[in-house]
Amino acid sequence: MTDNRPAKHNPERPTRPRLTLRLAITLTILVLGSLPAYAQQSTPVATPMPVAAATTGEHPSLSTSTAPAASPTTVAVTGSVVVAAILIGTALNGLAILMLTTACRSLERTYRHQENLKLEVLQSQVVAQRRAEVARILADEPDGWQRVLAQLLADALPGAERHTHAIGTGGVLSLSASPAPCFTVAGAGGRTFVFTTLPDELRRVGLLKRREPVIPLDAGLHPAARIEMGLVWEHLARKRVHGRAPALARRAEWFLVGRGEGEGEGR
Repeated sequence: MTDNRPAKHNPERPTRPRLTLRLAITLTILVLGSLPAYAQQSTPVATPMPVAAATTGEHPSLSTSTAPAASPTTVAVTGSVVVAAILIGTALNGLAILMLTTACRSLERTYRHQENLKLEVLQSQVVAQRRAEVARILADEPDGWQRVLAQLLADALPGAERHTHAIGTGGVLSLSASPAPCFTVAGAGGRTFVFTTLPDELRRVGLLKRREPVIPLDAGLHPAARIEMGLVWEHLARKRVHGRAPALARRAEWFLVGRGEGEGEGR
């Protein structure tokens, strides 16, 4: 059973966007907090006028500027503020992009999950409806199994072979549960069709040729293809063994091998 409860958030483990924001705020506080100390160090201290100059009546030259030159400390502080502003802007911009990307990915995952759930529900409904339909055909129609197999052949074989989809008058030529569940039916124009769950096992014992192509009868043809084959097997096997069909695995897969006129069942 799938646990659909939301994952618990761990407050002691901050996410990456929060860490980035905290780093930017901390850097800003450190830089701004150091400004008063740097400003105090860069402020020039007034130098008292010598006493001799005051008594002799000499005055400082008016052409000399008293404004202090920018100290290296001031330049360093200014550069630090600019660098800090750039780093903060970059961090905030990256944070916004990261949050947007995370939100988009979360939305995409939610959408895909909902669509997959819808598809699973739809397929289960199709399979259940087809199962009931095939069961009714097999129970009510004496040759209903031919009708079901003809539809599977039409789905599995290429367009060039559609004229040979009909089941021939020979009916079921053979049926066996050992060494693997397998039955062979006669087709139109002298063809035969072999249905089995373990083609490799049949090849091993020589009931299938090595180069005979094997076509899987699975959901690639129809969501209920595997279910249809299982129902047909049970229907035919009950007739062969007088009401007792060999049990198959619930997930057993079925395969088709088509043979042309004059070909045997194996070598």
